[in-house]
Amino acid sequence: MQVLRPLSQPRETMKPLVMPYLGYGTPSEIYMKGRVLTDNGITAAQDTDPFYVNVRNMYKRYIREAIPNALVRARFGDVQHEMLTDTNGYFNLHLSFNPPHQFQGDWFDIALELIRYPGQPPSTDTEPSESTVITQKILIPCADAQYGVISDIDDTVMRTDILNVFRMIGNTFFYNALTRLPFKGVAAFYDALRAGTVPNVTNPIFYVSNSNWVLYDVIADFFVARGIPSGPLFLSDTGVLHTASNHNYKLGVIQRLLDIYAKQGLSALVADLSKY
Repeated sequence: MQVLRPLSQPRETMKPLVMPYLGYGTPSEIYMKGRVLTDNGITAAQDTDPFYVNVRNMYKRYIREAIPNALVRARFGDVQHEMLTDTNGYFNLHLSFNPPHQFQGDWFDIALELIRYPGQPPSTDTEPSESTVITQKILIPCADAQYGVISDIDDTVMRTDILNVFRMIGNTFFYNALTRLPFKGVAAFYDALRAGTVPNVTNPIFYVSNSNWVLYDVIADFFVARGIPSGPLFLSDTGVLHTASNHNYKLGVIQRLLDIYAKQGLSALVADLSKY
């Protein structure tokens, strides 16, 4: 479902924003999703922000315009790949490696560059390029990982109150990434899951939610602010708020991850405490 709608300000007068989401993969293939949007001036969250600033920023998230047919170039090591965004501004990256790469570690940089987009002002010899370059991370679990964790977010990691629509609205619009509340002990518990019992080996964590993709930056920044281990986020294209769980969507994500990592012999723990 498309939530973003055109702004009154012409696209030609607005700067594009490339928002790549944390990627994931194996030594044989990597995946990444992202979006190209108009940058309408969402301010960085502060723990002293009054509620009306949070409401304004959340409103801007939902109304900013997606940019279709934008050309994005990805660079991962010595591999390059170009993608066009779809009608909702999304791009999807899938690279395969044959033979598989030999990776040391679990997080790796990938560079995304915006090459061109509709409404882009013409450049001249004296003007800087309009290209936008941003770096994001790809998670490739190490071969010695003991297991992977697939976790819900809402009312498992982050207090959302999805069973009370009024509280859910308040949590979503009146608070920000620095003032949203986690459950007590979540950071330490998930850090222990990531650490496992093998020294110098970390276990991957993936997060799935019915929350809309427009909340990606809020959730990712919340994890950092609360010391919760980062991991690829799988969100959805629901409406402004979700009031019921979409189990088919979550099960689809879980099955896809199991299929990808079964080739590595990686088992999974699934965490969803929202029913308890």
